[in-house]
This record gives sequence, C-alpha cells and structure tokens, in this order.
Amino acid sequence: MRTRTRDTSGWSIHRSLLELFDEPTFRARVHAVLDGLGRPKDSGEYRYATLQIQRLAAPAAAVVLPLLILLLLAAASRVQRKAAPVDRSIWIGRETPPLAVLLPPSPDGPPDMSPTSPDLPGLPPDAQAVPPEGAPSVPPPEPMAVFPVPGVVPSVRMPVRTGTPLSTREPGTRLRILEKQGERGSRSELAVLRALRWLKKYQEPNGQWLTQSGGGPGGHGGAAPAMTGLALLTFLAHAERADSPEFGSAVRRGLEWLIANQRPDGRFAGSDPNEYSLPIAAYALCEASAMTGVPCVREAAERAVSPLIRGQNPGGLWSYRCVPEERNDTSYSGWCAQALKAAMIARLDVPGLREAAGRAVAGFKASYDSEAGIFRYTSQDAHGGSLTGTGVLCMQLLGAGKDYRVAGALSWLDRATCRWDEPWTANPIYAWYYVTQARFHAGGAAWEKWDRQFAAQLVGHQVVLAAAIEGLDGKPVEIGFWKPAGAGEFSQSYVYNTTLCALMLTVYYRNLQTYQPPAETGDADIGFGDKENDIRIRVM
Repeated sequence: MRTRTRDTSGWSIHRSLLELFDEPTFRARVHAVLDGLGRPKDSGEYRYATLQIQRLAAPAAAVVLPLLILLLLAAASRVQRKAAPVDRSIWIGRETPPLAVLLPPSPDGPPDMSPTSPDLPGLPPDAQAVPPEGAPSVPPPEPMAVFPVPGVVPSVRMPVRTGTPLSTREPGTRLRILEKQGERGSRSELAVLRALRWLKKYQEPNGQWLTQSGGGPGGHGGAAPAMTGLALLTFLAHAERADSPEFGSAVRRGLEWLIANQRPDGRFAGSDPNEYSLPIAAYALCEASAMTGVPCVREAAERAVSPLIRGQNPGGLWSYRCVPEERNDTSYSGWCAQALKAAMIARLDVPGLREAAGRAVAGFKASYDSEAGIFRYTSQDAHGGSLTGTGVLCMQLLGAGKDYRVAGALSWLDRATCRWDEPWTANPIYAWYYVTQARFHAGGAAWEKWDRQFAAQLVGHQVVLAAAIEGLDGKPVEIGFWKPAGAGEFSQSYVYNTTLCALMLTVYYRNLQTYQPPAETGDADIGFGDKENDIRIRVM
C-alpha cells in the first residue's frame, strides 16, 4: 500500500509569499533594522534597514516639526508682547495718551544731530550692523548734501525717506533744495529756525498757543485751536515730528492739546467767534497724520474733516462757522480747501472727501470776476482783490491750476508787491501768505521776481533776540518773530504773524511745485474738472 505523503513544497512557497505581503510587527521591524544595519551595505538586509528607518522617521517628523514651530511662535509672541507699543486704537473716544507713548524713542537713543537736523533717520536699529562673513555687501547710503547755515552747526548726513508723504521736507532733500537758492536760501532757513525756537519758547505750559503768546497784543482772545494749528503747521513744514531732537516735545505737546480739546463732533473747544479754528486745526491734523502715521492722530484728523464736508455750501465754498448758507467766503474757504488737500495727501477715509474737493473747485470758479481778473472775497465784496492769491492757490492745490481763471488772476497779481514798510493791502501778511505759494506753484519768471523780493523783506524784518535760549549743544542761540507789517493788519498776534511768515519761507520745500508733470516721479495724482484746462496734482 502506497503511503501518501503531503507535498509541502508548494505550501512553503505560498507561505513565503504571504509573509512578504504581511505587515510585520513593530518589534520585528526593529529587530530587522538592527540586524540589517550590521550587514554589508550592498546587501538587501541593509537596504531594507535604511528604508525602514525612513518610514519610521516620517511620522515622527510630521508630529515633532509642527510642534517645534508652534513653540517657536509662542516664544516670539511673548517677546513681541513685551516690546509692543500701546494699542493706539483703544484711545479713540477716550483721554488722549501722550504721543511719547505712541512714538517711543529709538532704542539706540537720539542720533548725533545738530539743531538744523530736526528729524530722526527712521532706520531700523540694526541698520548699521556688520553683515556676517560671506554675506553680500550692502551698498553705502546715498550721500547727502550738507547745507551750511550761518551761525549754526552744519547738519550731519542723513538719509532721505523716499516714498513718504511730503518727502520734500525731509532734511536731506530740504537742504539740497535750499542749496540751490544760495545765500538767500541760507538766510531764509536761519530765519525759519529762529521762528521755530521762538514758538517753542513761548508755547503755553499745557501745550497750546494763544494769540497773545510771546507778548503779542492778542486780538481775538485766545483762539487757541487756530493758533496751535498754525504753530503745528510751521513745525510740520520743517519736517518736525514728535520724535525730533530739538522740537519734538513742542510738536508732541501741541498735538496732545489739540486732540484733547476736540469735541465728539470734530470741532474744537475754545475756537474764535467765526470758527476759523476748525479748518486750520483740521489742516494741521491732516498734515500730522500724513507725516507720522499715528492712528489716534489720523482718527482726530478724520473727525475734523467731516464737519468741513457737512458744512460746505451748496455753491461749493464755505462760510463762517462752517454752517451751510448762501454766503460764500473765499477767505474762510481757503483754509477749508487746504485742509481737504492735506486730507487727500494723508489718504484719510472720510466719506465724500473727493466730491467735496470737486465742488470746491466749482465754487472757486464761480467766485472769479472775469471782468476784473480777480477772485472776490464774497459775491457782494471784492475786497480790493486781496483774496485773489487765495483763489489761485486753492485752484492749484485742487487740480485746476491751468484753468483760464487762474491764468487771468496770476496776471492781475503781477501788481502785488512785498514791501514791509509800504504794505500792498490792509492785511499784507495774510495776502502774502497766499501770493507766495500761488507764485511758487506757477513758477517761471513771475515766481523768480517774487522770490527775490519777498524772502529779503521777511528775513530783514524779523525781530531777532540774540542768545535768548540754549541750543541742543548748550550754547546760546537766537530766536525770532514778526510783528504786524501794517497798522491795519487784521491780526496783531505775534504767533499769527510768525507762523505765516515762517510758512512763506518754507515754500521752497514745503510742497512740490504743482506744474511739474506727475509722470516725472510716478506719484499718484488728484485732479478735478476738464482735462484741457486742469493739471494733475501729485499726492506724494
């Protein structure tokens, strides 16, 4: 009888194939890996071991790496919370915080700068760090011109902050512009510095300026928001901010006072009877917002511009107290229009801003007397044409500088003179403030003629007080102010006269000339009206 034996050869092969596709246990894989690592590198066992190591490492990395990243982010967040500035948004509608908190000084301390260098460079703290070995070299900063001011230590070289609003005011650019003026530019800059130091010395203890600050006769009571706004505009025209070495404290305290005295409706406590304070203070806050970027300043500026838009007359201009009515006042409207332009430069988020600027252009066009070639004060009062410079400047700022009315008014302004002892109008400083800017924006031979005349007159009639205060270096420096140019000057305030005269002398760098094509710099533009007669105004 044959004994049947089981053929196990096929079963063995089948079992081996199953074991290949079976997932071994973790312990078996570890033993196989340890065993394979001891085998020759060209063996299958060794290759299996390395493959298993990769398979084991992938899940671990998927868990460990994200966990490590989360730990690093948490640590960075703790460091940032310790060094972060105060959340500025919490101050809206509450007591205004000190701008020293909102604008902390540089961690490296103030740079080594003379009194003629009013602005911090704004570079990151590690900008001067030595690059690591092997790193690509960083090109040196663009060399800056050093403009000598008589009797003042020259400015250190400072980089210009390009691409920022109102960048022509920055020290490097400003000094290069003034250098082209030669001795006239040097003398005017020294007069501006004297005026800024006078304003700083006679700022009231609470941060405001009054019409009578500095010993002036006063005139219309305190009018603190208007005077404070004019003083701030003068500092801002010279690129002074709350962190500036010499004038920073004056700017900071002035802004703090102005914001603290703003009412919820955007207007200001302590205004003058006709409320010129509203557009002047709004103008100052808009420029401060454009130059500082501080949120609480921006929001105060937006609140101040809103009543200007609500109070615009149906005809496009404004009247006293910014209440809509039929009376169109070119003088009051001049400050409103300047505030609107500053708001656009600062890119404020105020509903109806551009539409209000367009209506203002229509209003100024309607105030033009084509027969006389002037802009009238009101429809019933031409005021001798003394507001013609106001109409021209506002048309230029709002993009209508090539309108035929502007050309006609500029021709009429050829008769204007700037002679301190023989005033051209009853309110010469006020008229010169507008004529100077209008001529500057128009450029050409008419501006050059005016430039030679007005700068010498203003510098020559500044009241200079020698060795009145100590400069940053501890040495005595001069301060200066202006008295009224004529006995009939509307405002006898030294603050009023000094700010307007100083603002005239900053015309060279305060704003870019509007007749220059925007394509030259690639800046954004703003314009209203028809394309043939209007020009585009750069928002820097």
